Amino acid sequence: MLRRFALLLLLLVLGLSQAQAYDLLATAQGRQVVFEALVDVFRQHYWDADYLDWDAWANYYRQDALSATSRSAFEGVARRMVYHLDDDHSNWVGLVRYLSEEQLPPRAEHLGLGFAHDHVAGSGIVLLQVYARTPAERAGLRRGDVIVRVNGQDVRELASRTSPSLVFRDAIAAGEVRLGVRRRLSHFNVTVTPAPIAFEVVKDLPVGYLLDAETGYLFIPTFNAAHVAAEVHRLLAELLEQGMRTLVLDLRGNLGGRLNELGLVLGAFIEGPWAEAVSRGSIAWRSSYRIDEQGRGLNILKNADGSSLAELKLGAPARFVGPLVVLVDEQNSSAGEIGPLVLQQLGRAKVVGEPTRGNVEVVRGFDLPDGSLVMVAVANVQGVNGTIFDGGVEPDVLASASLQELARGFDAPLAAALRLLREIPFTPGRYF
Repeated sequence: MLRRFALLLLLLVLGLSQAQAYDLLATAQGRQVVFEALVDVFRQHYWDADYLDWDAWANYYRQDALSATSRSAFEGVARRMVYHLDDDHSNWVGLVRYLSEEQLPPRAEHLGLGFAHDHVAGSGIVLLQVYARTPAERAGLRRGDVIVRVNGQDVRELASRTSPSLVFRDAIAAGEVRLGVRRRLSHFNVTVTPAPIAFEVVKDLPVGYLLDAETGYLFIPTFNAAHVAAEVHRLLAELLEQGMRTLVLDLRGNLGGRLNELGLVLGAFIEGPWAEAVSRGSIAWRSSYRIDEQGRGLNILKNADGSSLAELKLGAPARFVGPLVVLVDEQNSSAGEIGPLVLQQLGRAKVVGEPTRGNVEVVRGFDLPDGSLVMVAVANVQGVNGTIFDGGVEPDVLASASLQELARGFDAPLAAALRLLREIPFTPGRYF
């Protein structure tokens, strides 16, 4: 309290108004104000009060910060300070310009087909991800498909100066793209008409389809996009109508996002409390999912005293009670780890893939006196029974994907998931 009062007094002495705050770093006194505010944010709000000796941490960087002769130099020091924590969540953002929705630039659209790809010599162009709501998805293309011909050109071998992107650019310019595709042991031809695509949008959309008559596949690339949960529930409802009885939930590469969106997604598979957050040795909040009186899905975060912290509702929720396998890889982080950990801990799913690192902190943004923003890990997520999550996901079955195997039609984690599902007789409502 005394420190904050002293900082406020220093601002008054300097005669700096809020509108002039961006000039703070131009003076040694101003740099001291911002530096001490940055230190105080971590000292007061970091989830583990004993994570560092905060005084020693501040003393190590103070002189460099106060002697910085430019904003970029000061921000370089601040960035090193936050990087020093090595928690993969806290982050120095710097000056942020807050824009209203009307001021945001429109999403750029580019003429395209709608997939991410790589080339394997001798095999062809391997599809790594097919984006939702694109010509490629509408044409029925899937991850693992291998394109061997583009408008009659054999692309299994490409000249050293020819890339797949150049091949597709020329084909798209022609207005119609004819593809020869290999899917495992079968071959087929498909014609795809290019269309304008906002790739920044579609890359974050979930994708779902049936792998066979009874096995669903649902890929969720992130929990950070708006309405992820609504799209997941819509896809699940469609798959259930088509006869799905078992499901592979692919979260590989998911770096996390919004916990309320994650909670609504989990609500398709579980009900009740699913996680809690710990800060400075006590419970900060708990999260749970339920169906409300209007039949809507409701995920709610409650403070330790039972008061509501945040909630998110979803109309027409789907519910899947059959056998479930979740795919993860070493890239999963944050909510992308918490989801598999919750489903595994509650006995709702088996997990296949690679161990993850356990980056399960919750972050909050803090504004500093000069207008800079710093993200601070303010809580650590654990299971509802106190199970520690920061050890990461330990898969029930270890499996890793490789580009070369994918080019041969073999996705090792997916194959392991299918083996698990086939070994378990289907009983509605019965988990692993």
